Order: sequence, then structure tokens, then C-alpha cells
Amino acid sequence: MTHRWLALVVGSVLLVELVTGTVLLFRPEIVRLSSPQLFAATPSAQPLDAGGAQAVVARERPGYPVGDTVPVDGVWQVSTTDYHHAAYVDAGSGRILGEAETTGGFIGLLLNVHDCFLACEGYTGYVPALAATVPGLGELTWANLVLGIVGLGFAVLAVSGVIAWWPSMRRFVKDLRRSLTVHLRRGQYRFNRDLHDVCALVALPLLVVWAVTGAGYGMPFVGDAWYALTGGEEQAEASFTPDAMPPDAADIGTAGAVASARALLGGQELTDVIPPSADLGGYYQVGLQSGIAPARYGGPRLFSETTVDVDPHTGRAEIASGGPEQSWSSWAWTSGNYGVHFGYMVPWWARLVWFAAGLVSIYLVGSGFWTWWWRRRQVRLRRS
Repeated sequence: MTHRWLALVVGSVLLVELVTGTVLLFRPEIVRLSSPQLFAATPSAQPLDAGGAQAVVARERPGYPVGDTVPVDGVWQVSTTDYHHAAYVDAGSGRILGEAETTGGFIGLLLNVHDCFLACEGYTGYVPALAATVPGLGELTWANLVLGIVGLGFAVLAVSGVIAWWPSMRRFVKDLRRSLTVHLRRGQYRFNRDLHDVCALVALPLLVVWAVTGAGYGMPFVGDAWYALTGGEEQAEASFTPDAMPPDAADIGTAGAVASARALLGGQELTDVIPPSADLGGYYQVGLQSGIAPARYGGPRLFSETTVDVDPHTGRAEIASGGPEQSWSSWAWTSGNYGVHFGYMVPWWARLVWFAAGLVSIYLVGSGFWTWWWRRRQVRLRRS
């Protein structure tokens, strides 16, 4: 009963989230296929570094508010400080390959629906009313409240579905064999009911991951529950104050800031670098990660393991977040969960597993509605 009625309450919004999320699994590949000219990298023995790419954009686009700079397979994606626009610089030739609205168009609408429930300002489809805070709930917005409820509802649906399917430990093997059998010759209702159970069991691990992480983006207390269960605690971001220097002191530049950050941690791969600005506090922010850099899989959402703040004049570097002292539970919740949620930590072909689970989830919602409607219809027919 709980499973059925909860599905009816959150099903419509959940279906929208599943459809948009399934498409966004391949957002990096969609952007690359739709705008191949932005990623036409030229091989070079001496490719342009991040500072060189920022200098090219500042020279060629006067007044461009140079912000986060991300390496994307031989191309530098230089975003504006508000992340809504990006210029793409070929590291091999030093040319600007083109520009794009990273939060506009169809992809911007999908992001706004899935990530923000239309509450992200500057994205396609922005609805100001959904970005307003809920009275009595602090900084929680109406959009976050809806997404949090849907995420928690999704988690309860997964758990209640298992409980409804698994009546007792003694009958587990028997029920498993029966539930994993799709009866093709016993009518549409039985076919969809059996297939619903089989699909739910197969996709259950990813369904739980999506439910928990999705709820956590909307409601902070889900993260608190994660830390309570794992025995860790959220890492507080360290504050950084630049050294007092005369106004005409020379800036060490982006290359110097990256070198200082790498010297602090040893050789690691650059995921992004943000130049000093008034909003940031007047210092560099350098993102580093050992091994694979999921940031190259697309857009302004970054997954650096360690963020390092660097003084723009002295080169003094301090870890702001992450680093070797960060607990595994903190890394998993702050750096890893978005990559796991969307599968961005693996190549596109491995993300086909996520895609299949997304299609299965869409079918689960549809088949759940259909079986509910069929049963209601049969009850009405018997009564009449």
C-alpha cells in the first residue's frame, strides 16, 4: 500500500527527473557532437597552458570576465565568472575555437529541470518563485524541497518494493525464482507486474544511489545522515587570506599558481584553475586530482579531489578542501557522489550501465502507473 500510493504522489516529478537525468548521462558527448568545432584540438609539442589560454581570451575578447579554466582533451574551456558562458581555446594553435552558452539552450533546460527544478538563475526555463526560500526552513528553497522529497520518496519506493517482494527469509529463494520469471502467456497485467519486479531487482543498486544522492542535493540533513552512518564528518573549507603586499606587486601568474599548488601536494593532474577576482577574495584557486580527471567529461561541474588556495604575489599555497587528510566518507559525499550519480567518472561506454538503469527506472514508473490503473479498472468492472 505504501509503495503504491507513494509512487502515485511523487511519480510525475520522478518521471521527469528520470527522463532528464537519463539524457544528461551523455551530456559531454552531446555537447561534443553538436559543437565539434569547439573541441578540434591541434597536436603540439608545446601546448598552451592554462595561463596562456586565459591571456588569449583576455586579449581577443576585451572585457571578458575570465573565470574557471578547465582542460578538455587538448582544449581549454575558459568560463566566465558566473559559469554561464565559455570560450574554447585550442592549446595547440592558441586560437579561440568558438564560444558557447553553457547553461542555455536545450541542455541548459535539462540541467535546470534535473539539477535545480527550474530554480537556477541564468539557465533556460528559470522560474524565480521556485528559488524563493520556504518560510521557517532557513535557506531551503521550494525547488530543493521538492527535489528532496522526490529523492527520499524514490529511496522509500526502492525499500518498500523490496519489502513487498520479499515476504520472509524462509521463502527468499523460492520468491527470487518466481519473481525473476516473466510470464508471457498470462495476460498483460501479469507480464508487466513480473517484468516490473525483475527490472527493479536488477537496477536496485543504482536506484538507491540515485535516490540518496539526489535527495542529498536538495536536503542537507541527508548528508548529515551519511556522516552519522559512516562515522565521518563534513570537512570544513579552510579560509585563506592573501599576504599584505603593495598595490604594484607583481602577480606570479596562473602557471606560477599551478606550480605552487603542485609543489604542495606532489605531482597531480590539473582539473581547473580560477584566477583572482573580487568575488573569490583575490587569490588563485587550483583544483588537482590524482589519476583520472572527471572534469574533462564536461561543463562547470568539477570533481577535483583537492582545492588549493594560492597567494597571487608570494605563491604561498594552502589546502582549502580535500587533500590527504580528508576522510573517505567526506570525499565520497563531496567529491565522488556527483561523479557516481551521473557516471562521469567513467568513459561513455561504461555509462551505458547507467543509461540502461535509467531506461529501466522510466519503465518502472510507467508500468507501476499502468498496473495501478488496470487493477482499479478491474475493481470498477466487478462492482458494476
